[in-house]
Amino acid sequence: MGVLSSIMPLAFGCLLAPTANAMGSDSFGLWDAAKVVDTITQWKLKYPDLIDTASAQSLYGLPSSGNKQDCPYDGKHVGCLNHFFTIQDFISHKKGSESSASLPEVLWTGSLHGDEILGPAVVMEAAALLLEAASCEARPRLHASNWDVEVSDALACRTDLRSRGVDDTHRQWLARLVSTRRIVVVPNANALGHFRKEHLEGTVDPAEDFPYNIKSPEACMRSLAARTLNEIFRTHIFQVAISFKEGEDHIEYSWGSQEYLSPDAIAYDRVAESLSNVVGGRKMYPFAPSNRKSVNPKMAFQDWAYAASWENPRTFPCTPDRDSYGGYDPNKSSYSVETNRALSFTVSSRVDTAGTGRKTDNVSNVFHAKDNVDQGISISRNIRLALVATDLAEPYVSIFGVNNVAISDDIVPSSYHQSGDMCDVSRVVAVPGALSTVIVEWTVGGSLNISQTDLWVAKASDLQDESICSMNLNDGFEAVKSIFTKIDSLPRSGSGFFSTNGPDPSPKESVSKPFSLLEGRGAVSDAKSNTMGGIYNAPTDSHRLTSVNLLGPVFRAEIDLGDYQLGDQLILVATATVDQEWINIPSEYHQPLVHPQSHLANMRTNPQHEFEISGKRLQGRLDWISVPVVVIVDEIDKHAGGIELYKRLNKNDGYEKPKEETLYLFGSSSNNDFFLMIAIWLIIGAVAVVLICLFIFFVCGRSGRRPTRRQRHPTAGDGVFNSQPCPDKSRRTSKKSCVSSKKGLFSDNIEEQGKSSKGHPDDDLVDDLRFDNVRAKDAVDRRIERDQCDQTMHGRGIVEIDLSDDDEKDDIIDFESNMIHSSSYPPVCSGGLV
Repeated sequence: MGVLSSIMPLAFGCLLAPTANAMGSDSFGLWDAAKVVDTITQWKLKYPDLIDTASAQSLYGLPSSGNKQDCPYDGKHVGCLNHFFTIQDFISHKKGSESSASLPEVLWTGSLHGDEILGPAVVMEAAALLLEAASCEARPRLHASNWDVEVSDALACRTDLRSRGVDDTHRQWLARLVSTRRIVVVPNANALGHFRKEHLEGTVDPAEDFPYNIKSPEACMRSLAARTLNEIFRTHIFQVAISFKEGEDHIEYSWGSQEYLSPDAIAYDRVAESLSNVVGGRKMYPFAPSNRKSVNPKMAFQDWAYAASWENPRTFPCTPDRDSYGGYDPNKSSYSVETNRALSFTVSSRVDTAGTGRKTDNVSNVFHAKDNVDQGISISRNIRLALVATDLAEPYVSIFGVNNVAISDDIVPSSYHQSGDMCDVSRVVAVPGALSTVIVEWTVGGSLNISQTDLWVAKASDLQDESICSMNLNDGFEAVKSIFTKIDSLPRSGSGFFSTNGPDPSPKESVSKPFSLLEGRGAVSDAKSNTMGGIYNAPTDSHRLTSVNLLGPVFRAEIDLGDYQLGDQLILVATATVDQEWINIPSEYHQPLVHPQSHLANMRTNPQHEFEISGKRLQGRLDWISVPVVVIVDEIDKHAGGIELYKRLNKNDGYEKPKEETLYLFGSSSNNDFFLMIAIWLIIGAVAVVLICLFIFFVCGRSGRRPTRRQRHPTAGDGVFNSQPCPDKSRRTSKKSCVSSKKGLFSDNIEEQGKSSKGHPDDDLVDDLRFDNVRAKDAVDRRIERDQCDQTMHGRGIVEIDLSDDDEKDDIIDFESNMIHSSSYPPVCSGGLV
């Protein structure tokens, strides 16, 4: 039930295990610095469309740390490079595109202290899960030419993931995270300390090296670890930042260096509680603001990431001395209002230094919060925490079921047509027109409290504004919202999968049949609640899972088909408003006295929250919109419930490549034939008109070109006639009449007719009259030249035509002009008007 996975990482059933190249086995272990760098290099080659690698030295021009004995794996560089990478779907969201600019951003930081090696293992193992799942879910790629190979790879990687505990639901959920977010991973910001296995970077503690609530401007930005993170923040708009460290199990958040609550205390508390729940075990991670234990100056990074761009009294530019890597530009620690507003969490965990627990810590533990978990399984618990924090970075809505049919695909990575506008027709279901209603199911993710959710429906034929195809999903829906009919869900509110109480309405209430590629496996196992508040599927024999449709919460609405006809195409969209309490200030005293400042809280509660920096854009909104689903009312068996069309992997069709059908979103299918016939007849009519015109033009002749009345006719000989008369002035006309010309007829009364009102000759008028007579006489001569009038044969006398009569003269000119260009009357004499 592909789509379902789009939903919440529900049942955290097992997930993708790290690749053999990167991890060596399914068991998790600690990572040294060389393994981190080597694996990042391998990933760049293996997943070129999903990962972008860099170093602070190559991207920001920072110096390296250490000497030529340090970090030999960095090649020709002297000292250590500060490596980091970005996970993003670079096919669906190309660099510089509008969709790329709008991706929510998350930061994972492995370690600030070089001797704390749990964090690098957590973020690298989590990244491996994301990359492998997204790469597998992307196959088969519809644009690929080698379809059979793509299908073979898709089936193989899915089977492999399931055998290691990763069911379809969780594979698709991980793929959704990759394709709808930008995740920046800094495995070991303190690269020198990680290599040397030392706590500090030289003599500086990187955790205290940030310009927030410090004693002097010389006491910050002295380490390359701090400068690396500073440069990254200057060009990103992070909604969530997670930093790992070693110590007692707990989750901390701002404030750490102040005595009061922060303005975002409500959002901080809700998210921290959720992260604590998903960790699970006999003892979940305690969570609280850092200052509840003690005012800890070592939480400078945490507070800086949250408030450096807006709490100005505690932030000022850094001026480290030149002994600290040659100094640092103070302007780079002077922040604009866009950057440092992340909900920043510090996650501390114990480490099993003996390694006994790690031998049993593997991929299958990632999504199962076991009650018998011990301190040795810290990696899987923290991977789970990092993934959930990434899920909560932005709300999303997904329609996953129509009648009893679960849509197989959700968000497909590496797709050239990324689901992001109202014209997306990649998810299509045909339903029987004989049914009275259609049941639609959807879910809401990336949030904890669902304030309201609704289903909207419109006929495709009612959508007339094709400009919505160039808009993002939210703007496009707002442009045509008045066309849609709202259908209330039952209930209209609930709670998210990762909320304290778990998903509500329960996913057990879903009526959509599960989607699975496993042969004959469609039964839903009994859902079991656990300490993470969610639901998981119990594994069956051979580690194969049963259905994957237990993704919650599940909302439902019914559409009355009595309002529609066979062939109608219905556009379905679900919307949701979430986490509205996050905009409130805490009831307890807080500092400073301002409304919540974080991007995470304002993105879902404040439509006026809008920022842009370095090609990244953030726009707050209240309503979150699902990718459209097209429902076609069709003549199919009503017992079928529905049929999903154009599935990528359809076992019933022998995994044939789906035909690329075109749906007419701006005209329902019931009218498509009508419009098509009109178009065909219009084309036929246009062709007929063209042919008729060509026939008239080339067969019946074309009108002669008449000079303007002001143009003087060129003269020859007598000043009146331009043509030389033929020897025989008697020629038969096409009307079987004969004409003759009278020499001098045209000049008889020209001067008299051309007099002005004052009785004097008007030169222009005289010229015009003379020219008309010239043309008439010339036309007569041409007729005589073409057809000689045979008096004897026809026994008819010569007809005298009075060319002084204007009407008769015009008739002759028009008639002869047509005849001049007719193929039936080829000219006999040369000369004359052309």
